[in-house]
Amino acid sequence: LVLSTENENPSEKSNNATHEQVYAQIIADLEEAYQLMGSKRLAAGRFEKYTAAALLAKVYAQIANEPWAPANSWDKVIEYAEAVIGSGNYSLYPHFQDMSVIEFNNTYESIIAMQCSTADDYATYNRSNLLNKTYSDKNIYGTADDFFYGSQSLADAFRVDANGLPYLD
Repeated sequence: LVLSTENENPSEKSNNATHEQVYAQIIADLEEAYQLMGSKRLAAGRFEKYTAAALLAKVYAQIANEPWAPANSWDKVIEYAEAVIGSGNYSLYPHFQDMSVIEFNNTYESIIAMQCSTADDYATYNRSNLLNKTYSDKNIYGTADDFFYGSQSLADAFRVDANGLPYLD
């Protein structure tokens, strides 16, 4: 990622930003969004301040153990996660099986969501993702096949350390 346009000559290679610089920019952008955006979603799929807060909590959690991360990263995770929880805009599904029922799209736990269909009927619902839907009695199209999940063969193709964690090189 290039964060500066100082080099305007297209034939010269630009310097990529470091991980620290990229995350600092992401945090700055999300914190600005958190301050400027309204607290209520204007339409399904639109961001509001608590969408930014949820992403900030995730970003701070991802970098918290990096040597260059802010010392208060875990405090920021708690701060932004509590802002989302305390907003009253979100809650857990009363019945887990309802997660893939059309009537519950963009409700309860839905902080960031994208539907794959413009129709609100089961005939055309989410056709591109049918094999990855949660199975429930109310959702006859949810097969719980988890089609898009990586296979064990794919996981086995990567080198791992003595603890079974993948190398990130």
